[in-house]
Amino acid sequence: WAASPPCRRASFASLIAMSRLAWSVVAPASCEAVPVRRFAMSLAVAIASGRETWLQRRIVRRGEAVVYMVGEDAIGLANRLRAECKSQGLDLDSLPIYFTERPGELTKREDAAVWVQAIRDIVPGKVALLVVDTQVRNFGPGDESSTEDMANFLNHCALVANALRCVVGLVHHKGHLSKDRARGSSAQIGALDACFEVVKQERTDKPDLVECRPTKH
Repeated sequence: WAASPPCRRASFASLIAMSRLAWSVVAPASCEAVPVRRFAMSLAVAIASGRETWLQRRIVRRGEAVVYMVGEDAIGLANRLRAECKSQGLDLDSLPIYFTERPGELTKREDAAVWVQAIRDIVPGKVALLVVDTQVRNFGPGDESSTEDMANFLNHCALVANALRCVVGLVHHKGHLSKDRARGSSAQIGALDACFEVVKQERTDKPDLVECRPTKH
């Protein structure tokens, strides 16, 4: 681990009200991976710093901890966090944001249980958000196109969310061939409480576009 420094109510913003599993997706090209991670980091910093709103939505659980389950690009993640804090004039060391030193294997129930206990042991206070970055790197053994393996992964994410009473945010990508949906089994769509597609605009002077996608709610 590395740290810089039961009600089903809105967990951190009315935008993801009543959520336990939320999901953000982006196109697969490497240059397109930045927007979705910037989206997740923006939310993480907003929660941890105690901001009242995020994307013009009220944050309910302000100032609570955020945990990042890091599966790849740890250096890039650290750079994004520093940049986000600098842009908002925040002291990085004062934020309750924690990073894991290895990815999870969340298709395994026992691994999910280990992470729940580790987070409880290391993070003081409540956790509002657990960011799984990325879904595939924290998937563990199995085939993400298999309905059974995907169901195990999602069930274990829900187990973590319920145990910690937090939102689990999954950073994911679209398929290389199917650009109209996320990669992996279609079973994942029905399990989500909220889903957002982050789209990088062609014009560099325009902000990334965030679109809310249909889910089970």
